[in-house]
Amino acid sequence: MRILVITPIGYGSARSGGAEVYIFELVKRITLKTNIDVTILTSNRDVEYVKQQGQRLRIESISQGLFTFPLFLLFLIGRRIREADVVVENISKFPLIVPAIISRIVKRPFIAIAHHIHGNTLFMELPTVLAILLFFYEYISLFIYALLGVPVITVSKTSEAELKKLGFRNIYVAHPGLVRLIGNDDNTLRKSTRPLLVYVNRVRKYKRLDHFVKACKYVIEEVPDAMCLIVGKGDEKLGASLRRLASRLGIEKQVKIFVSNVSNTLRYKILGKAWLGVFTSAKEGFGIGVLETLSQGVPVVAYDIPAMRELLAGCYSGVLVKNGDINHLARQCIKILKSTEALLSMSSEARRFVKARSKIYSYDVSAIRFLKAIVTYLKSEDEEQCKA
Repeated sequence: MRILVITPIGYGSARSGGAEVYIFELVKRITLKTNIDVTILTSNRDVEYVKQQGQRLRIESISQGLFTFPLFLLFLIGRRIREADVVVENISKFPLIVPAIISRIVKRPFIAIAHHIHGNTLFMELPTVLAILLFFYEYISLFIYALLGVPVITVSKTSEAELKKLGFRNIYVAHPGLVRLIGNDDNTLRKSTRPLLVYVNRVRKYKRLDHFVKACKYVIEEVPDAMCLIVGKGDEKLGASLRRLASRLGIEKQVKIFVSNVSNTLRYKILGKAWLGVFTSAKEGFGIGVLETLSQGVPVVAYDIPAMRELLAGCYSGVLVKNGDINHLARQCIKILKSTEALLSMSSEARRFVKARSKIYSYDVSAIRFLKAIVTYLKSEDEEQCKA
């Protein structure tokens, strides 16, 4: 089988996030453990990453940027789709539409990966006029995919429910996974000597990290030696804005913000020293950062949004607070930090929770689910052709 994957943002791009990690982790396993060939059309490929992969994975950078990618794709897509047995579009930002239509014309199976629907979060990230245009483009293009009967793979039940509302019927859920093993049971030996609250993930406006900084003001008033740390790649202008906010609140010495690419080793080193993880996002498709935090024995306080509710169901180390309520967020953080017994108990529970779900949130398992979705779709296509 030859699979063609179309993903506009490359794994090594500064714009890459969970959607890019997801597709690359899946195809890496597929090409190393099966006889399937995968070709990825993308932009800004990561050369070092390519060298680590097997012979069956080919990554081609057809442009040097996200915005020029669709233009270059138009010149290549027809021939490439004809050469493939299955075409997969990784919708990391917005649907491209053209690959789906051409796949239908040349009768090639086409599957989309939809991580989440941006919706109203666009108005948090973009100028109003552009946000309005992309808001309608997103819903119209997804509606077209639904009308075409495009099967879709998504990352959570939350995203599945959103897609069903748009008319999608063939939906398969394959969760993201952890790229590193769970932390040692003796996790307390690695903790920071001072109470440390962290957010280690992408720095974007829809993550509402200003809420975290404002909550830190209340936390520091009650726990004077507390430190707050925000680390992740993303919007440096937002990082500067958050630093100015910390300065206005008089907590700049205890709130540190670093906007840069973070290696897996550094990310888990930071998480290993943390006392508490804080997540204030307005919307998530899954929330891999929360799972990574829990895996290192770090309790989590998060806003009560659908994806967090799904991910933290049955987790006593994950505390959900009223969405947007900074005071409630801060009170819960203070409550946990002031109780050594609660911290130790929740730390142990966090590791237990992730271990119990290691077969659900695993890229090895998700790669199998990904292939099963493709095989199921191909069988249904064959059955339809036989009936015809």
